[in-house]
Amino acid sequence: MRKNTNRWLVGGTVLSLIIYIAACSQNTSNVEEGNVELLTYPLDTGSLAAPNTYIALANFNLPEVLAWNTFFALSRPAIVPDSINGYHRGFPDVTKGFGDAAHDALSVWETYKEKREIFNQGTASAPTLSAWNSEVDYGPLTLITTNEDPAAPPVDGRVLLDVSKQQSYDGLDETAEVGSEALEATFPNGTANPVMGRPVGVRVWKGNPTDGQPVVYEVKLNYDYYNYVSVNELYKYDAFTSDSAFNGKIRFPYRTTSSEGPGGQGKDSVTTSHTIVLGYQQAAAEEYMRSNQTGSANPPLMGTMQLKAAWIKLGTNDNPANYHTSEASYYVTENGAVVAKQGTFGLIGLHIIQRIHTTDPTGEAEPPGGTYLFATWEHTSVRTDLYTYSNYYNPNTDPLGPTLGHTEGFYPPIDTAQANDGVYVVQPKYDILASTQKVNEAVWAMLPEGSVWKNYQLVGTQYYGADVADTTSQEGVPVTYYNNNSIPQTFYLANTVVETNQDLQFFQGQPPRTIPINHYQFKRNGDTLLNANTTFDYQRTNNNAVFAGKAVNMGGCMGCHGVAQSKGYAFSFVLLGGRAGAGTATQTNFDIPPLVPNPPTSTSGSGGK
Repeated sequence: MRKNTNRWLVGGTVLSLIIYIAACSQNTSNVEEGNVELLTYPLDTGSLAAPNTYIALANFNLPEVLAWNTFFALSRPAIVPDSINGYHRGFPDVTKGFGDAAHDALSVWETYKEKREIFNQGTASAPTLSAWNSEVDYGPLTLITTNEDPAAPPVDGRVLLDVSKQQSYDGLDETAEVGSEALEATFPNGTANPVMGRPVGVRVWKGNPTDGQPVVYEVKLNYDYYNYVSVNELYKYDAFTSDSAFNGKIRFPYRTTSSEGPGGQGKDSVTTSHTIVLGYQQAAAEEYMRSNQTGSANPPLMGTMQLKAAWIKLGTNDNPANYHTSEASYYVTENGAVVAKQGTFGLIGLHIIQRIHTTDPTGEAEPPGGTYLFATWEHTSVRTDLYTYSNYYNPNTDPLGPTLGHTEGFYPPIDTAQANDGVYVVQPKYDILASTQKVNEAVWAMLPEGSVWKNYQLVGTQYYGADVADTTSQEGVPVTYYNNNSIPQTFYLANTVVETNQDLQFFQGQPPRTIPINHYQFKRNGDTLLNANTTFDYQRTNNNAVFAGKAVNMGGCMGCHGVAQSKGYAFSFVLLGGRAGAGTATQTNFDIPPLVPNPPTSTSGSGGK
């Protein structure tokens, strides 16, 4: 049954998004979850640039099509930046196609800047920012002091990487998922979980922890993001606070064919230097990319994009040809010091967050919600192979922890001498919607036999904010909700290997100490839309985001990133943390890989596709 969505009214008009394509008529189509008809906007694996978006108060095409077309453009083989041809980043190799690319071809998005290349260069007193077209430079690897071996010499937290190990465009410097709440009431053996409801970090492995294949992550930011940070000198800040000069004024550049932004062209940035993204034309951007294959030109602006990738170090039972692979850098502790190494990793998860344009430029000034498209992909083996996880509890991040008697470590405890000990089995809590799977199947049918991209599927998208109270959800039950044109979306959108534990798969509410800004974008008629959570507990019934001028308790990706939105940083946790937020999570609480020097052989759950 479709829900009545007339509540989403902005200035008397329904907030809507339509995907634009020249010389292609837009047909209407009812899209039921179990009976999906693709609209006339085509999937385009040959695109060199991200597709156009523009506002129209009419039909909304499937957001999955827009997401996949963006994936095609960003995942095409890249011009490999090097000292001979210039460190030309973010440009496709026009001689190579998307579908027939080799599994180890460097993708365009992999040449984007890693977060440390923007926010963690130089020192806090003298920050720097290298040019966009520059050699990989991760700067000092900023770490939290490790405690794995108390007898080892202390780690001072700043380790300069071996220059010979810096050249990978994939620097996998995160080993833990974002901080979350432990909602697992019991351990796998049925005993009570003492940290249920307390803040934890999530650690994920392929197979058992003793198999030595932890999931690792990286964050990439495109040229528009970099350029916005550069012009406004946002890279200089260690961390943003409520009294920051930029707090609440962040308006990332968006991609649109509209000639004027909502409320005037100057509304979309701290400065007025980014309005060139308005009037973006895909054909012109593609021609620019074709004609600037060498030289020092930067890519054309095409709207801000943030990406988070999950990778697995491939083992002897994994066939590299089944994965998009990278000879990536990763980091381990050896004899008390952090060492950078390289290995073959397979891509198993990818988030793409796009800044798009979805509101009427002649109506109310742009609301802070409804201007982003969240999309996430998984390797198809993720839902069939065995993955495990455990929550890691650190009393230092929980002021109430010591009074509750909780100790630092994995919950449940892991006995590394026992295969598959003390971990939960990863279980996706919802199925991919039929509408989304229909588009996946259309994509696979377009690709040539043997294409590595046939092994990847879109899990879902979110662009349309809703409130958990307005859905048919019950606690712990995934829900499908509908936008204003009856397009189904998954309320609790999560990637199995990026948001893994119970809380992240059913994210809603506000984390502890979440204090939204007192800014016009979260006020209407003088009323504050978002209240603060000043407690040390998760408040699952609190609103966490604003969409179309309405406070909502949103689930999934949008709800989680709404925490950064509520603090004034446009759904960007990296920008929210500034330089402090760009430090690596590697070696925080636990080492990678493996957990023990010589892990016992285990045959369970280690097979690749």
